[in-house]
Amino acid sequence: MMNMKKTVRAIAILLLLALSVVSGCARDNRDSSKGEAAHQEFTDAAGRNLTIPKDIKKVYCTSPIGTIFIYTLAPDRLAGWNYELTPEEREYILPEYRGLPVLGGWFGKSNTGNAEEILKVRPDIILSMGTVDKSSISSADEIQKKMGIPVLVVDGSLTSLSKTYETMGRLLGTEKKAKELGSYCGEALSWVTKAIASIPEKERPRVYYAEGPKGLLTDPKGSPHVEVLDVCGGVNVAECPLKEGYGRTEVSIEQIMSWDPDIIIAGESDFFAKVFDDPRWKGLKAVKERRVYLIPRYPFNWFDRPPSVNRVMGLWWVSDFLQKDRLKIEVSRKAKEFYSKFYHMDLAEDRLNKMLNP
Repeated sequence: MMNMKKTVRAIAILLLLALSVVSGCARDNRDSSKGEAAHQEFTDAAGRNLTIPKDIKKVYCTSPIGTIFIYTLAPDRLAGWNYELTPEEREYILPEYRGLPVLGGWFGKSNTGNAEEILKVRPDIILSMGTVDKSSISSADEIQKKMGIPVLVVDGSLTSLSKTYETMGRLLGTEKKAKELGSYCGEALSWVTKAIASIPEKERPRVYYAEGPKGLLTDPKGSPHVEVLDVCGGVNVAECPLKEGYGRTEVSIEQIMSWDPDIIIAGESDFFAKVFDDPRWKGLKAVKERRVYLIPRYPFNWFDRPPSVNRVMGLWWVSDFLQKDRLKIEVSRKAKEFYSKFYHMDLAEDRLNKMLNP
């Protein structure tokens, strides 16, 4: 009888152990399924297949191109800035985001991200936005390997912004805002493209893009740094080699004199302040007719550097001064609308006037 009791007790213990194992396995499976559900497969603009979190709370961008983009779409997801904002730039940024950490980035001539600081803020993904080419793909692979965080390559060209907003809106769960901004970009691009298409080539102004403090650096047609000019139908006079990446090909004043542009777009205020009195420039048609335009730059440059969504405002601005008599664009109204939608702020009249009339 005693042996029977022992046997029953042993069987009961074994059954309990078995139930415990089964319960544990079921729990492990549920945890595993949760882990799988917490991630998703994503193919980026470069065709790279990535596993990324479904719930993306924080995004670090490798350059200001992506950082500006994320600020317009979902500023609360932005992990940090790539450089220290100037006092003037800060005035146009929402107060709660002015103090985000400066994390550096892989952009410009020799900048690199601060890996230690980036890891401290624990981004869910890293965004590499800009031109999609072998160089950007190689860089993304290298950064991903170094950081252990998925790096998404996304197209930053003007013609792809609508699609990029749609894609990122879906990933971040901000579809409504993404649709608003993406639609605006697409409509602006479409309007300008159609308006310019009807203008004969011979009636399109010849333009020189003056970069650097002396105005002797530029980018020729086809460079992402003059994409706005290309879209707006300006004839880029620069006949010089196209530099990949950072761009800025050096040219001489003699070359510029031989090109004698109708219009000059000034990239820097130092150059703009001196160009009308500089004897080397005074003989140019654009200078004599005072058709030199300083690019508005707050909080971000309307034309270039960085070549992000900020350039959509540049479509209106450049089209206006290229074809003022034909297109009749209300630049002030467009600017206020753009700043409200993309920069989450009301653009004061005095600030706008200062940018448009330097």
